[in-house]
Amino acid sequence: MTKQLDRSRRAGIGLLALVLAACAGPSPGEGPKPASLSPLGVEGQLRLAEAALSGGDANSALSLLQQAVAANPNSLESRRALADAYYAAGAYPEAEQAYRELGVLEGGTTASLLGLARTALARGDLPVAITRFEQARRAGPQNLQALNGLAVAYDLSGRHREAQALYTTILSQDPTNRGALNNLALSLVLSGEPRAAITRLSSLVYGPTVMPQARHNLALALGLVGDEEGARSLLGRDLARSAIEDNLAFYRLVRTAGGPAPAGPAAASASDRPS
Repeated sequence: MTKQLDRSRRAGIGLLALVLAACAGPSPGEGPKPASLSPLGVEGQLRLAEAALSGGDANSALSLLQQAVAANPNSLESRRALADAYYAAGAYPEAEQAYRELGVLEGGTTASLLGLARTALARGDLPVAITRFEQARRAGPQNLQALNGLAVAYDLSGRHREAQALYTTILSQDPTNRGALNNLALSLVLSGEPRAAITRLSSLVYGPTVMPQARHNLALALGLVGDEEGARSLLGRDLARSAIEDNLAFYRLVRTAGGPAPAGPAAASASDRPS
């Protein structure tokens, strides 16, 4: 029984989906290294690299961007794109080095701080992520990506009230920010208020544009208030039957324990591009 509950706990935690405003992408793919494309110019190389990354060919994207940086080492756009591509490919040491190099260039400070913060968050180093997001926030107090990233780091550290205040600030400036709305709702679930989250999440799940993260979070909220049929219906769109039962068992475990749902790792999402 203990083994089953542990399995259920892992399954349930794996569904908690915070949206980090960052460039997320596929793992490095196997693809031929492209020949030099310098006749296209930097702008053309950046467009091709973005297309390659979106198509799952991170190797070609990185090769193109490395060429662009080599051709113009002082290009802010090229260095930022290269750092973002390393981050998207999960090459975190290379991403951190590239973000540090970006920060040396004039105008690159905020993007560098945000990139370093996201990378620390992806590595699970919450204290460093919080410090860097706070630095990015001070550098640009109105930067919504810095606010959202800091809020995500707060949530994952159990500082839910501070996180909710930041999500609310974002929504006061951008009421249509679906990532912040999803994160606020999940934060309410994590702090033991699933009913308050259900209405917010429903607008993201049943509206014209569906957020998969919100669907999973709504299933969690419904499960925690005892609506297992509603949760089962949502989970059935993405999971196999065995995984659905694991998650329902996790919801029952949390309900029985009478506490808030534990937080899990943030799931990065390409909700918008880094700046």
